[in-house]
Amino acid sequence: MLARAAQLMADLGGGTVARGVLDAYRIRRPHRRLTLRLARIERVVGACPPRADAVRILQALGFAVDDSGDDLQVVVPSFRRDVHQEDDLVEEIVRIWGYIRSH
Repeated sequence: MLARAAQLMADLGGGTVARGVLDAYRIRRPHRRLTLRLARIERVVGACPPRADAVRILQALGFAVDDSGDDLQVVVPSFRRDVHQEDDLVEEIVRIWGYIRSH
């Protein structure tokens, strides 16, 4: 997709696309890892989606999820700089789950 966007910009702007990809970071940040307890969703919202639904919702939003333990272990993607704590994950799940339930 990035290559296509670069080619379109070159075509429309009359330029050329350089070879390779340059990725510049001041400091490469490690991926943030958070623990999500389904009991926390229940406590905050008063209801909780089934575990499989919570995992699917997070994965659809770009999060990597390990659901092999009692709690979900979630890796926050680098583009989600707004997700810092467990309640941010609760918010994401409830936002989508509530939308799905209302339709």
